[in-house]
This record gives sequence, C-alpha cells and structure tokens, in this order.
Amino acid sequence: MQRIAVHQFHSGSAVGDAVTNAMFYVKELLAEAGIASDIFCEHVDPALARRIRPLAALQPGADDVVILHHSMGHEIIHRLEALPGRKILFYHNITPPCFFDAGNPFRHYAQVGLDQLGRFRGMVAGACAVSAFNAADLARHGFEAVAVIPALRDVHRLATLPFTLPKRAAAPQYRLLFVGRICAHKAQLELVQFMAKHRDSFDRPLHLTLVGHFEHDEGYVAAIRDGIAQAGLGDRVTLTGRVGDRALLGHYRAADAFVSMSRHEGFGVPLIEAMAFDCPVLGFRAAAVPETLGEAGVLLETGEPDELAARLGALLPNVAAQREQARRQRARLERFRRARLAEELRAMLAPHLPAAPASDPRRRHRRSGESAASE
Repeated sequence: MQRIAVHQFHSGSAVGDAVTNAMFYVKELLAEAGIASDIFCEHVDPALARRIRPLAALQPGADDVVILHHSMGHEIIHRLEALPGRKILFYHNITPPCFFDAGNPFRHYAQVGLDQLGRFRGMVAGACAVSAFNAADLARHGFEAVAVIPALRDVHRLATLPFTLPKRAAAPQYRLLFVGRICAHKAQLELVQFMAKHRDSFDRPLHLTLVGHFEHDEGYVAAIRDGIAQAGLGDRVTLTGRVGDRALLGHYRAADAFVSMSRHEGFGVPLIEAMAFDCPVLGFRAAAVPETLGEAGVLLETGEPDELAARLGALLPNVAAQREQARRQRARLERFRRARLAEELRAMLAPHLPAAPASDPRRRHRRSGESAASE
C-alpha cells in the first residue's frame, strides 16, 4: 500500500525566514505523527537545497495532501490548481500594499497575494491560519471554519540551542533589541527617533540593535541610516543585516528588552522568541501583536517616544518588575507547547486523510494521535 504524504509548498524560502522555519517545524510534527512529508518551493535558497525541493519535483498522489503556505503573491497559482490530491491553505497574512512605495515590487506582489485568496478559496479543502487575526482576514475573504494553529517555531527548544553573544560594551548599558526585516511597516525609524530623544534618559546609556535584512525597502533603510547619522547615534544604534541562528539567539540572550513599534504583524514570531529567553517584550498595539502577547507583554498605546521611555523606566531598573513579566511570559508560552500544536495539526488534517483500513493497526494508532515512535 502506498504511504500517504502531506507535503508543503511556499513560493520562496530563506535561512531564518519565519515561513521557512514554520515549514521545517510542521515537517517535524508530521514526522512524529508517522506522516511522510517534503517541502517544495519555487525559489529555493541555495543554503537550504538539501532540505527543500524545487516545485517541479512536487508530484503528489491522489490521496496526498498539500499544505499551501501563503504570505505573498506569485505567478504560479495555476500550477498549484493543477496539482492532484487535497490542498489546505496555511495563511501567514500578507503585508498590506499601502506599506510599500509605489515603485516597490513588493507592493505589486502583496496585492497579487490578496487577490489570489479568492482563487485559493475555490481550490482548497480547508484552511488554517497562524493567528486569530489572520483567520479573521480569511473570513473577510469568504473562508469558513478556519483553524488557528500557531505552528511556527519550537520556542521551548530555543534556549537549548548554541549561540554566539554580541560583543559587550566596555561600560554598563541597557541593550534594546528589535528583530525584523528593515521596512516601513516594521517602524524601526521610530525606534531610532526614540533613541535620539532618550538615549541618556536612564541610569545607564541605551543601545539599540536592529536585526534584519535590508532587501525589501532600500529607501526606508536609507532613511534609517540618515536618522542615525543626523542624531549622532553611530555608537548607539547597530544595524546587523541578516544574521545566522547562533547570532540571533545571542542577541536575544544579551538584550535587556525587546521593543517593537511594528504596525503590522500577522503573528510576530520574534515576540515569542524573545519571551523564550525571559527578555521583557514591549510592543505597539497593532494587528496581531496584542493576540501574540496575550497578558504577558507590555502594550504601547500611542507609539510616542515618551510613552516607551516611561514603560522602560518602570522596567529596566526594577528587578522585581522584570521577574513578574518573565513569569507572565512563561505562562503565555504554554500556548505554544509542541505537544499541543502537534495535536491541533493532526486534528486539522484528520478529515482530509483517507480512513485507515481496520486491518492495519499501525494506521489506526496514528489516526488516534499516537506517534510512530510509540509503536
């Protein structure tokens, strides 16, 4: 009997990319459930060629399932429509086109991605989203019974992985951190403006590290560099560009607070990554940020520099306040336990997988939730 597979597709891939990491994580959860799975992309990062296969190799059987991860428009939706087997949409949200300049190609493909949701609705047998915020977006596009499964990263494992700490300053300082691609809706420029006003407003000087690649918005990157230069912040703000996992985990460990002014997050993976290291998280109330933080983080209401300064002033010198926030953040991370996400993923997939023959106890066990390792 041919083994049923649940494959995954996304148009692009990159080392450290949130959707790519989500596909790797989902593949692990599927493997633990005894389900064969491969990952396919139209654009395969050469550094991931051993882990991701080209789209041309995706040839599912009639009983297979293909999970279609969607976060940006592309030109190959007709090829996805032609694939045999059942398809399930896994929605990561799409940055609204208004956040990109008119000449930016990401503006075009963001709009294409939103327009394609209608075609996906007629193509897929089911849909899930990584947040209730994203599920509501799908509902507005006519999807029904959308499951919410934040299977994005095994955050409880992060603190066990190897890391490389950034170089420490000679004098004591408070290290602020934000992680995300450098583009307008992430609002890194507002953090630079905060630094210009409040760099020396605390009992220690502030240093801000902005981790993220520069490829999506060159104009915004230039504006940030200009802001740093004009405010004389060359020694107080660091732009790292793209970093590897070891360096990223080192930045989380070294940070005294994670600060986000982002105006649009379909989930906000760095928010929970920071929580995994007991790093206090402060985020502007927008999009999925309140949902991601729950009762754990500090929500910023105005985005004004003085508000952020007041919130940090109540936190950074106060060990008791930091411990209390760490307690709340650890409680919030329980929502993202691996076992819970695995069960939710199996429950979502179950109606789309062929029924196991009664004579095959191994298949019966897998459908009832036991892992292959328990057999």
